[in-house]
Amino acid sequence: LPGQGGVRISLVYAADLFDEATAQGLVDRMSRVLEAAALDPGAPISTIDVLTPGERADLERWGTGPRSTPEESTVAGAFLARAGRCPEAVAVVDAASGAELTYRELEHRARAFAGTLRDAFGEVTDVAVPVLAERSVDLVVAFTGILLAGGAYRPVHLGHPLNRQRDSLVDGDGTPFLVVDAAHSDHPLTEGRRVLTIAGDDTVTTGTSPLVGATNGEEAASADAGPVVSRTDEEAASTDVVLPCVLPDQLAYVMSTSGSTGRPKAIAITHRSVVDLAV
Repeated sequence: LPGQGGVRISLVYAADLFDEATAQGLVDRMSRVLEAAALDPGAPISTIDVLTPGERADLERWGTGPRSTPEESTVAGAFLARAGRCPEAVAVVDAASGAELTYRELEHRARAFAGTLRDAFGEVTDVAVPVLAERSVDLVVAFTGILLAGGAYRPVHLGHPLNRQRDSLVDGDGTPFLVVDAAHSDHPLTEGRRVLTIAGDDTVTTGTSPLVGATNGEEAASADAGPVVSRTDEEAASTDVVLPCVLPDQLAYVMSTSGSTGRPKAIAITHRSVVDLAV
């Protein structure tokens, strides 16, 4: 105020959007920031606390949830723990077809898929595995199997134009393979990649798409696209599928932004982030 060495703050707010307590809280926080800055003008802004002790205590209380057990500190571990507790509970339902899988069935198929994935592509730990498939029970099996194998899934949005789908993989790690469902086994994105196809009959097959090794627009010799790996889920489960150790800070999945800035960018999410949110 003139002649009094102070500043008066007035806040005008829309009463249909904010209540008086919320508006008063904003004014109080602004006053604390200004007061702290006046008392120590050289202090970094990051050292100024806008919260009262009571508000900070509330945030700490709200942000502290139940602790997860070590085996449930990853998405893969949490799934296996749940499947062990409730094996006969329904885990996934396909709204279109009505197909259902119990946790026991989903674990059975996901373990088999994880084994086939590693047989086909080798070590996939912390590798973002592109997946091009419609929403279905098979898609859930693929996602879960990739996680159990130590990899991360990277879904390709089928609703996007082809150039957007292709751009969504450009900033990846150059993964030379792709998981698809049977309806997309000849999709343009399969060109130049080793392809693992999820068939609806619990069989997965892998093959190599044509144009492998094509450079500078030159057409390479067509490779044999016959199945390299083909085994049923039951056959896979009858073998000893040894799952790798999955750690909380490993990748769980990678999503792409909308590309509004010109090209989609990858957003990488760890197991720890998913478990912290879910728990």
